Amino acid sequence: MSYITYNIIAKVENNREALIDNLTKNLKYQYVHEFFTPFHGVVCQTNDNLREIPYTRFKEGEFNNETEKIYKVENQLRDYSIELSKIFAGTEIAFINVDCFGGKCSSNGFVVKNGQKIYENDGHHSAHMDILKQISADYSGWHFHPFTRNFYSRKAGVKGGIVGDIVNFTLPAIWMSFNIEFGNNPSYHIAITKNELLVEKTNFFEFYFMKIDDEWLKVLGTIFDDSAENLADMENTMSENLSGLEYQVQFDLFDGSLQKKIGTLPIEFGFEVAQKSYRSKAFNERPFQFPPREDNSQQTGSRQDANAGESSNDKKGFFSRLFRRK
Repeated sequence: MSYITYNIIAKVENNREALIDNLTKNLKYQYVHEFFTPFHGVVCQTNDNLREIPYTRFKEGEFNNETEKIYKVENQLRDYSIELSKIFAGTEIAFINVDCFGGKCSSNGFVVKNGQKIYENDGHHSAHMDILKQISADYSGWHFHPFTRNFYSRKAGVKGGIVGDIVNFTLPAIWMSFNIEFGNNPSYHIAITKNELLVEKTNFFEFYFMKIDDEWLKVLGTIFDDSAENLADMENTMSENLSGLEYQVQFDLFDGSLQKKIGTLPIEFGFEVAQKSYRSKAFNERPFQFPPREDNSQQTGSRQDANAGESSNDKKGFFSRLFRRK
């Protein structure tokens, strides 16, 4: 599944109302939204929602076909970022295009100031990090909520996002923890594939775990209910099922009223992990490694042992390997 976004991003200082007003009035086909983490800013975005609206629904004669509609509206943001930087003299404005397919993402864009490009990145899976650091020196982390599919999903009542990391533990083990506790609970939906785990409490929150490699799981998610009761339940559910593990998870409400991090990873190591791209490879390029069978006669995926350093003749049982901590 692909997801493409085109974005104008500006850091909010003393220009919040003016920025939002200008973007809202002059870019009528885009979404404008304020965000508060990892810095305070405004994003104006064209995303895949535009593709769902037929060109015939727009003003008569405005677009001749779907291709023209998409091209003109998406490039409108690219061009207007330069005009916006002239209006807000001295402000650094970023334009970023993000393209995700099969779990793999790449980005490109530039930064303009006073109508002139002052920085440009032609494309890389981490290009957005370098671009955003040009407008906010304190920007940190590869994940950026406005680039996720559900950031603008008001129909789903999305109130916030979740992002984090687990190290030195396996995806099947995480699944077992949640499944034992909630597998028979009708309020929960749990689904697992070879690289992904979904744990959803319908209408309240959604946890998504992604296997990056044998030593790293990415945690993502969505908050649908911002009540104090649900936020406490969400935090307790996560912390209790990850008890004893090395992890960090941050909860963010998009209105800025909650930014909370929980976990056990040391600050410096947690920062280092959060900087890494987890979208550099498509899912089908990442082999999933189950622990070997007792007789060592079969393997699923790559043969590289997930427990590097052990002899291939080591015939420990499934659960010994599954819950082995490094």
